[in-house]
Amino acid sequence: MTRTFLHTMLGRLIKTYGSTALLIAEKPIGEEKIGFGVEEFVVDGVIILKTRSIGENIVGTLEIRKMRRKIRKPEYEYAITDNGIDFFDVPELKRVEFEPTWSRITSGIEKLVD
Repeated sequence: MTRTFLHTMLGRLIKTYGSTALLIAEKPIGEEKIGFGVEEFVVDGVIILKTRSIGENIVGTLEIRKMRRKIRKPEYEYAITDNGIDFFDVPELKRVEFEPTWSRITSGIEKLVD
């Protein structure tokens, strides 16, 4: 019932004013559910702002968990500056398999032999 009410009311409001609605909810630490759990179903997009410490720096990450439009990448790093919010691409790391170029060398100690 809550989901239907939110979906109907938000839809009418957005359509009437030709606007974009932003629902902002706080996600408690350790919780996966956002808000009451129905908001994710009635909105066009879900964006989660996260922070993590890397050494002495705090890095902000924007995760696009849901978007009804096509997105290029699901995650960006961001920084809040005097001019607004700057977004940075998070480089995609690719695992490369490699063949070791070294060969086995004996130590001469019999107890170390397989």
